[in-house]
Amino acid sequence: MNIEAIIKEAQALLLKNSEWKNRYKGYAETLLANIDVIKLNRNRFNEFPPLYFYISTTNAKSAKKKLLLDVRYRGQSVATLKANQNDITLSTEKQENRNQRDFNCNIKLNDISWRETQVSEFRKFFKNRANSRNDNDKNKKNEEHNVENLLLSEFSKQKSNNKQITGIQPVRICGNRFGMPTPISASDHKALKYANQYGGGIDIFARTGKGRATYLTVIEVKDENNSKEPPEDALKQAIQYAVFIRELLRSDCGGSWYKIFGFSGAIPRNLTIRAVCAMPDDFIDKSFAKQACLIGNDKIECHYLYFKYDGKQLSDFQTSL
Repeated sequence: MNIEAIIKEAQALLLKNSEWKNRYKGYAETLLANIDVIKLNRNRFNEFPPLYFYISTTNAKSAKKKLLLDVRYRGQSVATLKANQNDITLSTEKQENRNQRDFNCNIKLNDISWRETQVSEFRKFFKNRANSRNDNDKNKKNEEHNVENLLLSEFSKQKSNNKQITGIQPVRICGNRFGMPTPISASDHKALKYANQYGGGIDIFARTGKGRATYLTVIEVKDENNSKEPPEDALKQAIQYAVFIRELLRSDCGGSWYKIFGFSGAIPRNLTIRAVCAMPDDFIDKSFAKQACLIGNDKIECHYLYFKYDGKQLSDFQTSL
């Protein structure tokens, strides 16, 4: 794997298409301006596993008037939560067909108050359901989303004696899971593309390490590990997204994003960003572990994370982190 060539390709694409700089500066300004309101509204209700809340940059931008959170089960959207100064409601209007198709859930909510019996029944339905979905070919990405969800749940544990991998926490926005967007599309490992506001999102964006040795970490997640898409291909995607994070932090709005990512100090003069492929252990390739390549005064560092996946749970983690 030619890590240097992968980095240069992504850098050249971002340099050629520089519209992202003003757009992400606007995202950061609005996010920071709305943080207090998001935090205030978020503290009004609890999360109810296995249902988890996700926030997007789009919804964070409108959070001053109302907070919109995507409610997901196994990583799949099953409802939308709305919170404003008057009420907290749940709606399944956009998700009803898929809820029925994938989970046999026929509970329909139309902006129903969070404390109503219907919402309680909705939460109990997913809590009491086995961690599975109906067999169908309509949503093949669902298993990959579930692996992401399981990894996020594992990484989010606060007590080290209860974690299979220590020294890792997802980047969150006021306690909500956050899919960091990028302006590039690396989903096709054979062709990197610039996609403006329709670029790919980072599967899992995290902080790894401890104290001053804490690193922003881009994790590309796969639910399969085979010859069609081996670990190196997943790692390539992670590297490309890691390059964007580096370029973002070195842009005019880098300091704002560093704060959004959970850091209180200044951006280090020498920044290390980790790129990780996370996938089942059917084929284990450790050849790239801890390889690093300079990008200016910074560097991208490569890692692996392998595990067993039985369709419901993850176990037997192996990682170079």
